[in-house]
Amino acid sequence: MKKNKGFTLIELIVVIAILAILAAILVPVMLNSVSDANEAVLRANCSGIQSFIKVESMKFDSNHLFKNSADNGNKNLEEQTYFSRYLEVYFEQSGYGKNSFAMRNPYSEKTGILNYESYKLVDAYRQQALVVSNNSNLKYDNTLSLSDGKTYLKGSVIIYLDNGYDYIEIYYIDKDGAKSSTVNIIPLK
Repeated sequence: MKKNKGFTLIELIVVIAILAILAAILVPVMLNSVSDANEAVLRANCSGIQSFIKVESMKFDSNHLFKNSADNGNKNLEEQTYFSRYLEVYFEQSGYGKNSFAMRNPYSEKTGILNYESYKLVDAYRQQALVVSNNSNLKYDNTLSLSDGKTYLKGSVIIYLDNGYDYIEIYYIDKDGAKSSTVNIIPLK
């Protein structure tokens, strides 16, 4: 009688062990690649916003940077007195807001713009693409002072501006919920 040759149990265990070792090596590398790509997206978003703000901020003085946003239905850019409101209206009118914001939060895939002081961080506004704020917690505190602030802002690009300051800060909230190490500061003229 002819015997069929097959794999022994030991040979199968060795092959499975090799595959497990390869998976243990490759999975973290792949996850790091995704994380690095998300960080690159956030850096690019900051850079694009910084370029836009450098030009647009010349129209405003340091006393007209921020006022709590209220949607009074007036979408005329020329009648926006405060830079924060101007930014919101600009992004909405130019196809950035509502349904087709060109910038995305890489973690939530949301595309909205949020005025932090007006809407607060309720679930509907979690992880927006862009946050305009004069909240000092965003400026000074890496814990963001809210117990769930890290989750709510992860992946958001922050534009920090406040009346009387002679600069505007732009940065993002990274995967760990901390302020990015690079903060772009735009001096006002």
